[in-house]
Amino acid sequence: MGKRFKHRGTTLGIVILMLCLSTMFTIRVESRPTLQEESPLEYESHTFPPPPIEPGWMRPTGYNDPENAWIDETKAFDGYVATKAGCKITELFARWTPWLELTLSSQIICNKIRFYAWYDDLHCNMIHFDLYYSGDWHHMYEGGYTDREWVNYSFGTISGVTKARVSFHVNRLLWDYVVADLHEFQFFGYC
Repeated sequence: MGKRFKHRGTTLGIVILMLCLSTMFTIRVESRPTLQEESPLEYESHTFPPPPIEPGWMRPTGYNDPENAWIDETKAFDGYVATKAGCKITELFARWTPWLELTLSSQIICNKIRFYAWYDDLHCNMIHFDLYYSGDWHHMYEGGYTDREWVNYSFGTISGVTKARVSFHVNRLLWDYVVADLHEFQFFGYC
């Protein structure tokens, strides 16, 4: 990305190349020793290491609902635990909900996720989530969780994570339907 601007009659061009905060970046300055346009340009470049980056919680930037089974998908990453994405199941007995994929706009380095979801012993009692990196889905966790509390799941550091997908184990017994509710999902890491 480049930017040119005039400052007190002198043209100054700055070119900054930043693919991600975790990479080196270069600043190139072009200047003319005099105010005359025909004078030769002088260049000076400096390369800097990336600034120290503190990993932090990141919300997904988008979603994919391959089976159009979920509603209010963006509420799974709107920053509010009071809102939720839901998947309504009307079929009898136990089954897994269709996947909800939660996407990122760029690759990250990640070592944990957290989620906030509805849990019920009889009706919605397990979560399954995978991460997408190195061109494929990788199973990360399948099991129980705590009802409507932040649940952290840690794993070894993984580079190149671009999305996660979640599914809930639901069981419709006496009710007319069961809704799996995902209130929030976040990645922990940096780009």
